[in-house]
This record gives sequence, C-alpha cells and structure tokens, in this order.
Amino acid sequence: MLSAVDPAKTLHSAQQLAQFIGEPARPISLRRLMRRALAFRMRHQGLIRHVFVLMLENRSFDHIFGYSGIVGTDSATGATTEVEGLVRHDGTNVNPANGQSIRTSPTASLSLVGAASDVEHEFLDVMMQLCGPARVPKSGQLPRGKYPLIDNSGFVANFVARDPASPPETPMKCFAPANLPVLNALAKEFVICDHWFASHPGPTWPNRFFVHAASPSTAAQVDSPSNLRIAETYSPVGPGKFHFTNGTIYDRLAAKGLKHKIYSGNDCPQVKGIRGNDVDLNIANLKSFRQDLQGADFKFSYIFIEPDNGQGGIAGAIADCNSGIQNDMHPPSDVRPGEALIKQVYEAIKNSPVWNQSVFVILFDEHGGFFDHVNPPGPPIAVPPGDGAADDDHNFQFNQLGVRIPAVIVSPWVGRNVVDHTQHDHTSLLATVEKLFGLDPLTHRDAVANDFLEVFSQIVPRTDAPGALPSPAP
Repeated sequence: MLSAVDPAKTLHSAQQLAQFIGEPARPISLRRLMRRALAFRMRHQGLIRHVFVLMLENRSFDHIFGYSGIVGTDSATGATTEVEGLVRHDGTNVNPANGQSIRTSPTASLSLVGAASDVEHEFLDVMMQLCGPARVPKSGQLPRGKYPLIDNSGFVANFVARDPASPPETPMKCFAPANLPVLNALAKEFVICDHWFASHPGPTWPNRFFVHAASPSTAAQVDSPSNLRIAETYSPVGPGKFHFTNGTIYDRLAAKGLKHKIYSGNDCPQVKGIRGNDVDLNIANLKSFRQDLQGADFKFSYIFIEPDNGQGGIAGAIADCNSGIQNDMHPPSDVRPGEALIKQVYEAIKNSPVWNQSVFVILFDEHGGFFDHVNPPGPPIAVPPGDGAADDDHNFQFNQLGVRIPAVIVSPWVGRNVVDHTQHDHTSLLATVEKLFGLDPLTHRDAVANDFLEVFSQIVPRTDAPGALPSPAP
C-alpha cells in the first residue's frame, strides 16, 4: 500500500507522528515508529483497563518451552523468527561425580518422579548453577559485591551435591510440547517472551517481592525466609509483614484512586505477607473469579492471581491454610492442575465483558533449579533498586538478574503467534502497569525496565481469539 502513497507526504506524516508522540529526532524505521505510536495510544487512550497477572512457580524457560519449536512473527521486525529454545541447541552439563556429559532432553515427567526432593534454588545454589561450583566463594561473600562469570555450567553439579540419591539428569529434563498443551496453545495464539528473566538469582520470595515492589524488601531478602519467619509474618503478635521503603504497586494504585484485587487458591497467598495498601482487605478466593468477572461492578485495574501452593512453603508453615489441590506447578507437584488453572483463568477472562479492555500475563516467579541455556545478562546488568536494601550475608548488590523464565502475554490487542525477543524481568510488568495507569516508578529498577507496550500491535481488538483452550494432558 505504501507504493501508492507520495513518499514526500509519507515522510512528512511520519515526522509529524514522531514529533507528536515525543520520539527523538533521529532515524527510525516506519515499522518502529508505528510500534511506538501504538504504545503511545495504549498509554493515553485507556484501551487497557484491566491487567491480570497469574504467577506460577519454579520452572525455567527451557524446561517449559525449550522443545516447543515455536516459529512466529518477530515483534520488533515483523520477520519470521523462532523462540530461542533447544530444538537447534541442546544444552549440556557435566556430572562431577563421573565426568559424564548430560544433555537436555524433552523427557520431563508430568510430576517430578524419581527426585527425592525439590531441585534447589536458593541464592548460593543458583550461583553454582549459573557459574559452576568452582566460582562460588567458600565464604558465601561476593568479593567487592561482584557476581562471578556466568556460563550456566553448574545445574547438574548443584543437583548432585544437594540430592545425590536422585537421577542426575533431573534438572536437564524438559517438557515435550504435547505434555503442556494449554501453555503451548496460548504461546502460539498470542505473544511468547523468550528473554524474560527472574529479577533475582534466587528463590520465590525475593522474586515475588520484585513483582510487587521492584525491591527485595527492606529486609534485603536474598534467600527464602524460614517457615518460622513466614508464620510470624502472618501472626498479629509477630514482627509484622515484609515492607518496602517506597511501598508496593498496590500503594501506587490506591494513591491514584485505582482498585486492585488479589485472587488466591487458598487462605495463605504469599502476597498476604507483604505490607501494602489494604492488601488483606482485597484478597478473594479464586472460586469467585469467573462470577466476579461477569458483574457490572468489576472495576479493578490490577488483578493478581496466586495459585494454590499446596502443602509446601507457606501452607507448610501455617496450619490453617485450607489448601486444596496444588496447582502452582511447583515441583515435584504434577503440572496438569496448573495447566487447568491457566485454562480456567483464560476462559473466564476471554468470555467476560472485560475481555476487550484486558491483558493477561502468565509468568513463573523463578526457574526452580532447572537448566536454561541462555545466560542471564551480566555481570552486572540489573540496576539496583536504590531503596536502601542491603544484603550483608553475601555482599550482593541486587545488580544481577536470575535465570530465564516462561512468560506469555495474552490480549485481543496483541498479534497472533508473536515472538518477543526483548529483554524483560519481573519489573517490566510494573513498568508497563505504571505507564498504562500513569503511576510513578517504585524504585530505580522498574524506572529503567523495558515495558511491553509495543506488543500491543492491533488497531482494533482481535475477534479470532479462541473461546476455549485444549484440555491438560490426560
């Protein structure tokens, strides 16, 4: 169509558009300009009014999507591209017990059969996985706060050291696409992000803190809190909830007069352990989610969904969590209830009155100790939050991202079968929410994080999104 347009007029119009949206006066492709203009429209026309986030547990990108072989459209260039997985690049680690190489394979079980325990993923475990055991300081202290060289060589070594009785190939096993039909269907139907990294090279709690507040909390949480500390966090006579110097995304929303809602699969979601604006008062059981969406009074701008974490973690620390079927995908649990949850949430949003004003983001909080062949950027690459949080135990400056995790962006405003290679971390979610709703950043980290506004590429909402997804694997 551009061949039928006067090039001089097209250039003039493009320059006017660039000036209007505040694009700097520098060479820019017409496609890039249009992506920026569509992102500008998202920020200023209120087309997205509801941001839904479902955060699952402890799986790396390669573990979930490494053998998916997804080929789609590059979100930046429009060219055909493939996810950066394992189809053309098997990963390898060496078993230090016998010197044998162990390669990745699409042989992961639906539940972690054969492992005596969960795959480890505390701070020093992740350092060993990313850097190899020889680079982990024996003192646990990082010299001058500098994270070691990363080559993703120590996943098997760490697993063998922590769980010598289990098959050493456990962290190298990945899912065949047929075993995760729901996630693969959504990834092909909407946008899959293949360079989304955990915000912290460590476990669940600090990574979820980054999702809520772009910070590891004033406690500078590097590792998982003890079960006693978790229980004390929920106790009215304990030391209180984890808190943040600059507050949370829930505080920012409340200050703007915007409502949020937290849905949980049981009575003890992790988010309940943080101090935020009326967080406790805005938690509802996930059983009411579908019905709530059908109501005319569904006015929530930000909706965070916590799955049922079963009898581990918080549920194990607190006796009255009323936990049901674990569907957070945390190993060694079966992944099929998690797939069923994703299907349930998607279909509830898709078949609700708010679908055309919504984006649904599916994330995993961290990699759970499973191998990924893409090195996290660094060291260092992540901007420290700058809110005063300091880790004395390891001399860590919160300036290193964690392992790559699966992320899928679902909306009628995104294209079909799109692959986004942009570097993101969990604070990219906050950066996007802040720009959509006109909120100030929480810390230095989300202030510089890449948002994902440019994947909203549709002029009008799509009408071809499926109303139902495949069932989980039988």
